Parts: sequence; C-alpha cells; structure tokens
Amino acid sequence: MLEIEQVITMIKDGEWHELDQIGTKCKLSEVKVENILKFLVEYGFIEINGSRRKLKVGLSLKKFLEETQTVEV
Repeated sequence: MLEIEQVITMIKDGEWHELDQIGTKCKLSEVKVENILKFLVEYGFIEINGSRRKLKVGLSLKKFLEETQTVEV
C-alpha cells in the first residue's frame, strides 16, 4: 500500500486525527506525514483545525471514497 493510501485509510472515518497519531499508526516519520498532508491540503482533500495538529478527511475526498466504494461492491 502506498504511504498516501495509508494516511487516507486512517482518516477516512471523518473524525479528527492527531498528526503524531497518524505517523505512529502508519509507521511514517513526521516529515513524511507532513509532506503527504501538504499535498492533500493543497487540493482540498483534508481539513486541518486551527492548531494544525489535527486533521480529517475533507468533503470532496469523503464523497469520492464513498462513491468508489459503492462501485467496488
């Protein structure tokens, strides 16, 4: 599984997740997680709270994941 897929899989539940929690669970360095998140933020795929230490899946990515999941079934 690609590293970006690991991160998306972890946050796709729509709940807020801590940056360090993502790195620990995905076994990725904080720098690697931050680079992935920069990409996801740039394209509006995730939302970050004011402190920038928590994030969750954005509406566009959530909708995409839901639609592709029903296609796979």
